[in-house]
Amino acid sequence: MNELIKLHDLHKSFFVRDVAIKAVDSITLTIKKGEILALTGPSGAGKSTLLHLIGLMDRPTSGEIFFNGENTAGMPENKRCSLRNQHIGFIFQFHHLLPEFTALENVILPGIIGGGKMERLLPVANKILREVGMSQRADHLPSQLSGGEQQRVAVARALMNEPEILLADEPTGNLDHETGETITGMLTEIVRTRKMTLVLVTHNKELERFSDRTARLLDGKIVE
Repeated sequence: MNELIKLHDLHKSFFVRDVAIKAVDSITLTIKKGEILALTGPSGAGKSTLLHLIGLMDRPTSGEIFFNGENTAGMPENKRCSLRNQHIGFIFQFHHLLPEFTALENVILPGIIGGGKMERLLPVANKILREVGMSQRADHLPSQLSGGEQQRVAVARALMNEPEILLADEPTGNLDHETGETITGMLTEIVRTRKMTLVLVTHNKELERFSDRTARLLDGKIVE
């Protein structure tokens, strides 16, 4: 199994009243193609910050992030944006669907941002909505959907550009236990079928069983 992402001696600090707070502290980690990695640990351990660094949504204070062997440290912002759009899918606890757009329109949006043609994007979006069990709700606004349905649409949106890796930050944290289990099972089944990589941030130790490997963080460090 080849490596997709390699983190080398990664640090990220935030400054509060001129005092440096270490959110990520000297992390070295390899994420392999096709694996499901769970990032666990208590609140404030640095899980979300690490996920944002992996997804190139933020830059480290120091250290290196390699994506498919390419060092992203000196990569210009426009190239980072393109890489995120084409190769990385994001799923958040609060799904961040655009309220004025239908489920179908929300799913298509990453393809439009990536410069795709509507005649090609529509059948792809409809196929993905069927895959997540939302084809009958394609024309509904987010306000007309349940929490679980909205998260299914968020998963579909993350899959729109056929990314190599999905990054999920507490994707079931805003759902009841049963719905959360269903969403996680659906997500991991899709990832394994498509042979994608998934990095899953979770507080829920029960969800670790869906992963191939777990990295536990504490005070910005991987402790096990």
